Amino acid sequence: MNIKHLEVFQKIYRLKNMTKAAKELHMTQPACSFIIKQLEETYQIKLFDRIGQKLYPTQKADELYQISQKLFLQVEEMEHILTQQQAQNKVVLGTTITIANKLLPSILQHLQNMIPNLNVECQIFNANTIEQMIQNNQIDLGLIETSSLQPYLVKQQIMEDCIVPVTSNHHPLTKQKSISIETLVQYPYGVREQGSSARYLIENIFQMHQVEFQPTYISSSTHALIELALKHNAIIFLPQLFVQEYLIQNQLCILDCKEITVERKYHMVYHKNKYISPLLKEIMKQIKSIFDDYENNVSLLKVSK
Repeated sequence: MNIKHLEVFQKIYRLKNMTKAAKELHMTQPACSFIIKQLEETYQIKLFDRIGQKLYPTQKADELYQISQKLFLQVEEMEHILTQQQAQNKVVLGTTITIANKLLPSILQHLQNMIPNLNVECQIFNANTIEQMIQNNQIDLGLIETSSLQPYLVKQQIMEDCIVPVTSNHHPLTKQKSISIETLVQYPYGVREQGSSARYLIENIFQMHQVEFQPTYISSSTHALIELALKHNAIIFLPQLFVQEYLIQNQLCILDCKEITVERKYHMVYHKNKYISPLLKEIMKQIKSIFDDYENNVSLLKVSK
């Protein structure tokens, strides 16, 4: 067994498809099949069951994948030590779309000011994708707006916020108190796309109250949802932090529906087996300080009702 064998195994394990794995590895399918067959015959184990066109990993494959992940992270640690200083000053930062829209420019500017010659590569996706990319060692550090349950992640809370139902000041519900979910869903409402943490939390609230979840608008863009609220009186569910300026300017208002006000915690996450270099440790420290500033800034977070 060598590193190449494990690379082939990991790619097949993730994609559950020999043809797709071979294509991404720039190999032929028979070559990939031969490597898996070699592993199985050498160690007298079964790694995959084939049902139709899809491969299903066995328990032994699950165990091998976890162990090989640790090995590749250790290889990365060696590369951190051996590579030149320029390479060491690079970090791949993953953020959710919401955090990118509101905070990423400030984060990047602050990091450049505090850590000269830092090279930051940004990957912007929803929380589920960020977690998967961390598992696959494609991202060094992730910023997400939910508390991950993935056992391979280490998480550090960096800020608290809440998701609230907001709409324009012209909406008929703005004058009402103690609005029920049943009343609210009689009007058009919009949410984030499937896979986002905000969408996940709101769906859970609807399910808990046994209210059917049928949003009128679905968007991966926070700005697009805000425009729908401003121009079409849509009710939208977003973090209070990211609609704060509109609340202060009295363009939007929070509806009095306590059932849908959901507290959530922002986290910095990384793989539990990740090598935390001095550079990455300093980056984590600086990012935490940025979120501390936002959380403590009364002008951004406190709204008079």
